[in-house]
Amino acid sequence: MISRRAVLRAAGGLAVLSGTAGTAGIAAAAASRVTVNGWGGCDLEHQWPTDLLRLQLHVTGATLAIDRITLFGKDFSVVGPHRLRAATGERAYVVTDSGVSYEPGRLVIRPDETGAMEISGARLNPPTGQAFAPIVLHEAGGSHTVYASARGFRPPDYAAERAYAERMMAALLRLSDYLDTRMTDTGWLIGASWGTPEEEPQGIAGIATGYVRLHQLTRDPGHARRARRALDWLVANQQPSGAYGFPWVWGIGTGHAYVPAHFANGHDHPPGTPYAIITINSGIALLTGFAEYGDRRYLAAARNVARYLLTGETGFHWLDAKRSRGSIPYCTYTPMLPDNSPLVAAHDVLPESRNTSVETYNIDAFGLQFFQTLRHITGDPRLWPYEQGLVHNLLHRIQPDGSIDYAWYEPDQPDYYTYAVAAGLIRQGSARHRPNLLEAGRRLLTWRDNAYHPSLIISVPEAIGPLRLDNTTIALDYLASTLASQLADGSFTGGTATRSDADKLNALSGMLLAMAEGDRE
Repeated sequence: MISRRAVLRAAGGLAVLSGTAGTAGIAAAAASRVTVNGWGGCDLEHQWPTDLLRLQLHVTGATLAIDRITLFGKDFSVVGPHRLRAATGERAYVVTDSGVSYEPGRLVIRPDETGAMEISGARLNPPTGQAFAPIVLHEAGGSHTVYASARGFRPPDYAAERAYAERMMAALLRLSDYLDTRMTDTGWLIGASWGTPEEEPQGIAGIATGYVRLHQLTRDPGHARRARRALDWLVANQQPSGAYGFPWVWGIGTGHAYVPAHFANGHDHPPGTPYAIITINSGIALLTGFAEYGDRRYLAAARNVARYLLTGETGFHWLDAKRSRGSIPYCTYTPMLPDNSPLVAAHDVLPESRNTSVETYNIDAFGLQFFQTLRHITGDPRLWPYEQGLVHNLLHRIQPDGSIDYAWYEPDQPDYYTYAVAAGLIRQGSARHRPNLLEAGRRLLTWRDNAYHPSLIISVPEAIGPLRLDNTTIALDYLASTLASQLADGSFTGGTATRSDADKLNALSGMLLAMAEGDRE
């Protein structure tokens, strides 16, 4: 049977320049019974006159008694409640919250407690090319590594990345030739693990966006024709409601939901059922196409997407009486869990939205991107309250450690979906000059790197630029592994996951565009 995580990942998002590049877990010494988790508050910022390191640590198993901290080749011993000293005599200063106590020569955090500290007074030099810098905490039983976002120290080394540019372009052209073999009379066949290849909106939306980027890079009219072919398919295949659906059955057998009451027939949604994530990402592709080519058919179709997302039972719902928090249902407005589930009892929304498919948080993050882009293009102020409602609810759902669940009905925190929410908040924070949204996004990304280190982070507009990170090492690793994984036919999946091939079209084109932008700065 297909795993629930794999199915949800495949169904839940279009190309976002992100993914898992490592195994979940925080390093802890085998000899120690202490487990230390770095939370989203871990952050290192290059400031004047001193760099500032903030740590947010959660301890389980036993007491953590830190006697020494290694900061990028400098070992600082704890010599007082507010003082650190290196063997060279260099000093640093510590301010702690109530979760950290001092014993002679040690900073102490008790089990099942969270402690925060700020370290200043020293100039630090985190490793070049690492967006998240390793902080090593030493105690008598061993050492523990946590990761802090490293902001403002140096920009990405686009010259190093540019060494791959020729191979990247060759890979993109080979991928384009492969995608040509998937063409139908009007669209493309999208291969997926849960059905035979079909023309499918989200895969074709990814192809459209990828070819727009490739056309921006090359100005090759052939890429423009392919982009517009995909966009025209989206216009021609939009449902009268403005929605887009799946060409496959989606139900209990594919891990979508496990309660018969969710489905009209008790076991699955039939082909063509609208899904918010597919509709939203098709809308984003249409807006991308309109911005590049000016074809008003694309804008009209995107407006139809907005109409679907904002009206009716399957559209946007306010979740509280104050109308401050909102969400877009995944699909049908029907139960996701048995009524006696503790998660249903804890679902703090208006009664009519409780135990429905609202609050799948990556969907709301993509919805935020769609409404933000549409409002920017049209100037329509009526979209603003819905953006605000989505933002406020996402902020409301971020947990103290900086993470966010996949959904109210599935309380785990997958790598990909955490990134999607972070990118949505950072994008909104950049556009609105809202530091609190940038900080929320940064906390999500830092939590993610501690949980999934080393986490893949390659998008310049969604993370690297606004947060002033240097991701050169992970970008180079991504390029080396991705280019090496291209198959002889030009694809990356051999026809089994055409959406992923479209993701590569987007990611590689986006990275080349970022390199070109870096050249101009």
